[in-house]
Amino acid sequence: MAAVRGHVAVVKALLAAGARADLRTSTDGEFPAEFKGKTAYELAVAEPIRALLLRQASQGEKDKGLRKEAANGRALGVKRHLRAGAAIDAASSNGFNALLGAAINGHADVVEALVAAGADVDAENEDGGTALMLAAGSGHEAIVVALLGSGADAAPRNKNGKSALDLSRKWQDRQWIMVEALQKAAARSKHEL
Repeated sequence: MAAVRGHVAVVKALLAAGARADLRTSTDGEFPAEFKGKTAYELAVAEPIRALLLRQASQGEKDKGLRKEAANGRALGVKRHLRAGAAIDAASSNGFNALLGAAINGHADVVEALVAAGADVDAENEDGGTALMLAAGSGHEAIVVALLGSGADAAPRNKNGKSALDLSRKWQDRQWIMVEALQKAAARSKHEL
């Protein structure tokens, strides 16, 4: 409750006394529904408390938090997790990492921050989808252009045999810059083969 109420000194004292930041609240009992099953970090509202708790979090919690912050478009949270040691390319069980989550959800500023921090622009999820494919299939033109500018490969195909260009075609009447950029990248890839 100290984290929820913003009591920085109390949180510091609890952590110094050995309180674990990675434990979740009970899913039964007296907690309000919105608190059940959450960590103190997930419940904390004050930035200083979130920073304190994040330093105490396990590697898995840091990595999971990074993916969540990226998918929700929170660039500050992404930078906070990276500073705390989250692995930039750590993927969930279905192969989604922070870059893929940001790309499919259209968070260009987060994609740019992750690429600048060294994210693998060609990492694939379990379906063989890359950030470029996910952005193209979702019509996120600015992200497609940024990923191509960062060296993302336009040639790979996902498990359904679709390339980023194939996935972008449904947008060609409205997002012609994206489709044109992908066509040029695909043509370059063919010449390099």
